[in-house]
Amino acid sequence: MVIQTKETELKKWYNIRARYMHIYKPEGKVLDFWLSGTDDTQVTEMVINKGYKDIEWVKQDNPPFLENS
Repeated sequence: MVIQTKETELKKWYNIRARYMHIYKPEGKVLDFWLSGTDDTQVTEMVINKGYKDIEWVKQDNPPFLENS
């Protein structure tokens, strides 16, 4: 029997759109980017901890750069 912990959970890809506040100060710049994580809560926490604001979406999807791989 395998017990799945946070460390062994499979990571999924998430597409994010959020405002990065460390460039184009003071307004920031809206960026679209991809991150992998175990769930949307973990990914959202990573985005907030990196200084992003006004998160428009965090949605699970398959990134185009992995197609045909």
